[in-house]
Amino acid sequence: MILGFTGHRPASLPGNYSDRTNRALLNTADFILAQCKPTKVVSGMALGWDMAVAECAVNRGIGLIAAVPFKSQPSRWSRSGQERYQRLLNQADQIEIISSGSYSIEAMQLRNQWIVDRSDWLMALWHQGKSGTKNCVDYALAINRPTFNCWATFGYFYYQHQLTEI
Repeated sequence: MILGFTGHRPASLPGNYSDRTNRALLNTADFILAQCKPTKVVSGMALGWDMAVAECAVNRGIGLIAAVPFKSQPSRWSRSGQERYQRLLNQADQIEIISSGSYSIEAMQLRNQWIVDRSDWLMALWHQGKSGTKNCVDYALAINRPTFNCWATFGYFYYQHQLTEI
């Protein structure tokens, strides 16, 4: 089974780029992978959910397919983000550069469609509102791709950590 992933960037999550948010993303991704036991994972390699999933897949020995929307994707990220991205790309089983050129909404949507088209299930981390994640989920639903929203699972790991600190 091949799982595709789409989800919010840290700026759209509670806690933004905090260690707590990153831990909740990693715990959620690891939980989903442990429950579903995919043979491969397709990640769009964006900051946040995509990178957490890619990291957990690599750590679990699950084949990683990196669906990169355009070659310069990490060019505006922090150095640590770029290093993490490159480390994960180096461990991917397959790297697909979806669009030539640089950032565009079209490149991001083509990447999302590429992920959905090659997945048996789409695992979304989506809360609300218009976003690339919502567009990806809408596309998956339009082609009848089974879709699961991981938001409640993320909330469990995010808020559980808060409770254990009290």
